[in-house]
Amino acid sequence: MARRLGDRPAHLIASGCVAPSLHPTPRMVEVAGLDGQGLTDALAVYGGLRPEILADPELQEFILPDIRDDFKMVAEYRYRPAEALPFGVSLVNGTDDPLVRPDDLADWTRECVNEPETHWSEGGHFYFENHPEAVTEVIRRAAEALPV
Repeated sequence: MARRLGDRPAHLIASGCVAPSLHPTPRMVEVAGLDGQGLTDALAVYGGLRPEILADPELQEFILPDIRDDFKMVAEYRYRPAEALPFGVSLVNGTDDPLVRPDDLADWTRECVNEPETHWSEGGHFYFENHPEAVTEVIRRAAEALPV
C-alpha cells in the first residue's frame, strides 16, 4: 500500500505472512477454489475458528462466503517487484504455523532497505489467541522506536 498510495508508514508489522514474492501460495489458490465441507476442512487446519462454529450449517452459510472471498483475493494477487521499503518491518509468526515456515520469510529481505525483525511465538497460524503478548510486545517496541 505504501508503494501504491505514496504515503510512507512508520513501520510494518506482518503476522502469519510469507514474503510477498511467494504469494499466492499453492495452498491459498487451492483453498480459494473450495466450497462446503472442503473449505470447512481447510479452515480447521488454519485454526482461528472454533470447531462448533465450523460444524454449524447456519454459521457456515453466514461466514464461509466472506472467508472464501478473502482467500480468492489473496489467490488473485500477483507480485510485482518494486523499490525496497524504507521503514522498519517486523514479522511475527507461530512456530507451528502450517502455512509459514522460516524459509518462507527469507525473501522479505528483498522488500526492505533494512533487515526485517523476525519474531516467533509458540502456536499455529493464530498463535496470538493464546499468546497475544507476542504481537503486542512487537507493536509496543515499534511504537517506542518512532520519532515523537
